[in-house]
Amino acid sequence: MDEARHPYATALIGDSEALNRRLSAALEELSDSLPSQVTNAPSGRAVFQQKWLSPPDLHRQGPPVFRDLALRIERFANLRTVRRGTDAPLRIQSMWGMISQPEMEGQRHTHGHSVSAVYYVDAGGSSKADGGVLQFFAERGLTEPSHVIVPKSGLLVIFPSRLPHAVSRYESARPRTAVSASME
Repeated sequence: MDEARHPYATALIGDSEALNRRLSAALEELSDSLPSQVTNAPSGRAVFQQKWLSPPDLHRQGPPVFRDLALRIERFANLRTVRRGTDAPLRIQSMWGMISQPEMEGQRHTHGHSVSAVYYVDAGGSSKADGGVLQFFAERGLTEPSHVIVPKSGLLVIFPSRLPHAVSRYESARPRTAVSASME
């Protein structure tokens, strides 16, 4: 990642329509059968409201489509990320899905591990007017985001886990579905 220009890297996943249909079906089935997690954060502090949140082990315990996505995320992260002091490849340590409802909002937070990712399965409403934009705060103390990404179905974003980020209030009536991961 070229942190001088921006602290993240993005890619549109090839054949995302077929992948997204499989991911959507798997997440819908999971959301019907599992209660929402309050949080997956080690601190126990809930960062998101108005959402269904899966357990953080989809890459190990979820349906096979999540292992397919995990391999794609790892491949992209290993092509785009330079980690000083190691040439070991990045591997997903935690992967979770979230279905966001209208009025969902994510408070500023960071993740554990070295590199984080979010993949938008179904961006729902995906304009700045709909809200729910991914916001990065590249400098300590910033009250306004230094970088903003408008979600798009099939978009993968990777960024340093230590980078503070948030999600603005989501106003669309359509649910938004995303899968996130942390890597080491």
